[in-house]
Amino acid sequence: MSKLRKSDLLYIKRRVVLSGLIVVISAFIWFPMYAVKFTNYRYDFRDIADRKCNMSFSNRNSHPITVLASEPCSGSLWIRTLIEQVTGIYTTSFTNDEILYDEGFLGEQEEWDSGTTLLVEKQSKDVNDDEKLQAVVVLLRNPYDVFVCERSLQQTESYTSRVTSFNDALEKDGDWEEFVKRRAQQWRDSVTSWLTTSRPVMLFKYEDIEDEPERGILKMLEYMNVTVDETRLPCLQSEQSPYKLSKNPHLELYSPELREIIDQHIEAVLELLEIKGFPQDEKYSVQITTTQEDAL
Repeated sequence: MSKLRKSDLLYIKRRVVLSGLIVVISAFIWFPMYAVKFTNYRYDFRDIADRKCNMSFSNRNSHPITVLASEPCSGSLWIRTLIEQVTGIYTTSFTNDEILYDEGFLGEQEEWDSGTTLLVEKQSKDVNDDEKLQAVVVLLRNPYDVFVCERSLQQTESYTSRVTSFNDALEKDGDWEEFVKRRAQQWRDSVTSWLTTSRPVMLFKYEDIEDEPERGILKMLEYMNVTVDETRLPCLQSEQSPYKLSKNPHLELYSPELREIIDQHIEAVLELLEIKGFPQDEKYSVQITTTQEDAL
């Protein structure tokens, strides 16, 4: 094998240096662009540029393991977004959802019991299955809204997309009534399990936070013993999140039989709330449901 000439070595050296410069320059150009795309899905661009709205993880074991217990389509992603915006600390879930990670929920790749995140989302009725769980935040949403939203999620397979016609979606599957009957019982069972847990529990209703986002989130953080830096309050962008859910319950989709079944489950939950000392809320009353129907 012939020995490389000095000129050949110099040429190779220059190529290596040039390649390195290209990599470095590309990193400076492309990384911020991807970072904006990666994060901007949930946060306005101003937040990325503003250092006071940056996000981070806490040191390991910094926070007690507090569960955010909710049924699917109850607004947990919107609540997690608001919590992260106000505190600057990520949240996570038991499922480590890769889709959510790609959409900017970076806490999804953290161990749920690491104590580096503020909340651990759990969409199952059992919150007593691990001794590490120390407190429960229950998030309720009107089941009439929940079931329509969940069917939309099944149709679109997207956390942010909505079907254009619910009637078309229902006719396509044809199992709407059985779906609602099954989910109504599951909704009641889940709420009952959460409210009767041996852990300390606090109830929040999606509709209340929707009416007053800042007040609701600050109350939730107060329950979690989290001190809020008031300079971060401008980071709260409750109206701009794609995870904020629709208010329309689409009551025209519910037959009289389905409404009677759902209202029975709502009444049972309201009775349990009263027993547990939680304040009543007319938004879940049978009378309000009937009024909404008459208005359609």
